Amino acid sequence: MSGSELLLRVEHVKYRSPTATRSPMGTFHVYEDRVEWTDSASDDKLVIPFNDIRGQRVSPPNKSKTQLQICLHNEEQPTFVFLNPLGDKEVHVKERDLVKETLQQALIRHRQLANQAAARSQRYGKTHEMEAKKKLLEQNAHLRQLYKHLVASKLISAQDFWCDYYNSKELSDGEKLGVSGGFLSSIAQSEGTNGVKLNLNVDTIQSIFKTYPAVEKKHLELVPHEMSEQQFWSKFFQSHYFHRERPIAPNPSDPFSDCIKADDRDMSKMLQLPISHKVLDFSYLSDESNLGYSPNDIPVVEGDGLSNKALLVRRCNYHSGRVLMSARENAQVGADATVSDNDQQPSSSALPVEDECITIESAELQDDKGDEMSEHVALSEKSVYVAPSRYSPQQFRSLSAVIQRLANKRSDDVEGQDNVNDGEDWVPPNDGHMANGDANGHAETQLNATQLSEVAIVHDALAELLKHFWICMPPSTPDFETKFYEEALLIPNTSHPDAPRGDESCARTVRTFGPIKRGSNKLLTAEKLVQSWRSVLYPREACGSRSYAFIGALADLERALLSYVNDVVEKAGFRPVFVPDVVNRSVTEACGLQQRSEQDIQYHLVDRPHLCLSGTSEMGLSDLVSGRVFRAADLPLRLTALSRCYRPEVSKNAWEARLYRVHEFTKIEMYVVCKEDESDNVLNELVSIQCSISESLGLHCRLLDMPTEELGAPAARKFDIEAWMPGRRVFGEISSASNCTDFQARRLDVKYVNEKGTRKFAHTLNATALATSRAIIALLETYQTDRKGLKKLPVELEKRLTGKRKAPLRLHVATALNPY
Repeated sequence: MSGSELLLRVEHVKYRSPTATRSPMGTFHVYEDRVEWTDSASDDKLVIPFNDIRGQRVSPPNKSKTQLQICLHNEEQPTFVFLNPLGDKEVHVKERDLVKETLQQALIRHRQLANQAAARSQRYGKTHEMEAKKKLLEQNAHLRQLYKHLVASKLISAQDFWCDYYNSKELSDGEKLGVSGGFLSSIAQSEGTNGVKLNLNVDTIQSIFKTYPAVEKKHLELVPHEMSEQQFWSKFFQSHYFHRERPIAPNPSDPFSDCIKADDRDMSKMLQLPISHKVLDFSYLSDESNLGYSPNDIPVVEGDGLSNKALLVRRCNYHSGRVLMSARENAQVGADATVSDNDQQPSSSALPVEDECITIESAELQDDKGDEMSEHVALSEKSVYVAPSRYSPQQFRSLSAVIQRLANKRSDDVEGQDNVNDGEDWVPPNDGHMANGDANGHAETQLNATQLSEVAIVHDALAELLKHFWICMPPSTPDFETKFYEEALLIPNTSHPDAPRGDESCARTVRTFGPIKRGSNKLLTAEKLVQSWRSVLYPREACGSRSYAFIGALADLERALLSYVNDVVEKAGFRPVFVPDVVNRSVTEACGLQQRSEQDIQYHLVDRPHLCLSGTSEMGLSDLVSGRVFRAADLPLRLTALSRCYRPEVSKNAWEARLYRVHEFTKIEMYVVCKEDESDNVLNELVSIQCSISESLGLHCRLLDMPTEELGAPAARKFDIEAWMPGRRVFGEISSASNCTDFQARRLDVKYVNEKGTRKFAHTLNATALATSRAIIALLETYQTDRKGLKKLPVELEKRLTGKRKAPLRLHVATALNPY
């Protein structure tokens, strides 16, 4: 302490303590970090650090003594009296005010420094944590691959990922103190005006909150909205929590009268908790093979009708149980706060395990650790398991432990591989159905070492994802329920068995149609072809990059295209609908649109992030049918919508620049709700309509059956139509059709009633009838001439074009008006 600077020194100051028999005279010192008072007649010294000071008070002017009182956080209040013999009361007040002002400024300065130090420590902690996580990823290649597959792809959050592989050491360094069993009886008392006054401090209040959660909940509800802090604690000391032998009667003025039910429920939960050590659990050797398959009915004893002695025993037991529970929670936090920074692959050994049994005299009574690895589950062939409506805590922990252990089995685990069922149901590898491939008839592929390593990583990533999914089961808390919902949204639709497997290169060409125009050096891209037409603008300043505006001939061509395709779709039995372009994010998520990368996949309103601009009218149509139940006779329901589509897409391909991949375009969408046995036929109908439109426009196209990795989350099967674009010399996608089966219907609650009166989930399908920007590219590049013009377009378009050449729209830079 000698290193701190002395700010003020005042002599002839008497220190008054409520516990001392005399008030000695001494000298008062104010330092940069503390207050000191030294006795003039002895070596006694009082040191008060600034961290312990809550505030200061001074005596009123009408008092005969000039005093300064320092209020501490532990509710102590040392008092100092200024008695300078060389001055009168005015001098005493001056000295007291000088001490008060100096101390106040020193406290402010000290707290500013403390806050700055805390901020630096927090920044250092975050930086240190980030560096530690980077080091873990650099040293552990397996963990780095898991992070890439799970966090970088937005399958799980970084916080959920690191909770298993990194925890701050600071949590284990500073262990939390438990709760004293006699904290209520040790509250400081003093004589009050009308009785005994109880002096509460911060530690006692925290002990009350830890021991009685219902009291903390009441405090949050009532203080300071309905009563003051002093009134609340006055009611507490008059309640059954302090007078445990008193019975509870309905009393509107007692805020704690309704807490007894919550306490009884908490007591029943504690009764269901297992014994910590198996040595002390005499029921450990009993047969519990059906654990988790039938609820344990533990009677809840209500407080009504009990004698005062029984109430006292019950409430004392509850008090002791809560004290032990607080110590157990702190121990659990300390046990979980470890850092997994080894170079080995994460395995089930990183999970929390039970404490080893205490040493006992008889070695025969000790548990065999090898037996703990097996999990025996008895299933009855005659009974069907029905999930209980409510799980007990013991069942919840048992299920969670089994699920977590199974989910953490890694791809390199070899334990238990010999325990294969050799019964008749097992199909040997040389079975005729499996000799040349899997059950779907796919040929067997020999994988090299690199591919096998990638498969192992994907397997472990899936196990990690499943662990986070099943750890929320059953969703017993709102947080678990929210996490369970978020994890469930990540599950994609099941692929159709006939869909090709693999990436984009595995797409299967179903057929090609339409005349082909071979590319040559003289053929131009659509953007260069219309450059001299002055019919397209790129308003970068107003709308940003990848935006366009059609005027003149191109605007007329787009209008003709929309009119023709709309007529074709309506003749096919689709009913026109206009839907809003702004939709709720919950609708887009239900349709299967998930954020998987740092690049935004949809525009949203800045001040309302839950509202998004629709990327396709499929979102608005899905919202239109959500929550509805249809009659089977009314299906299939065919809807079509014309809308603007907003997509923040990016691309590095030069041929996709300008008009091909834009942030906003016009599209006609076909949307169908049908019965489950009709969806395959409806998909073929949609594809047939798309092919007829492309063929009537004279485009050379190919129909592709898209592979599993290109389906996206909602589609079970998808067909794409790609048109030949001679100027670009590539095939470009102009439409697609998807069968989402019941994926969207389950999330949107779309059902139908069949002939037997049973409600079943419907199937939804969507298909692009026309995306104007890409269709115009294919038309312009297909029908272009050597003179930068167009041949005669298809008849259906020609009769819808105006045929009149209008004067070009000339735009000039606007000049500011002169205000004078």
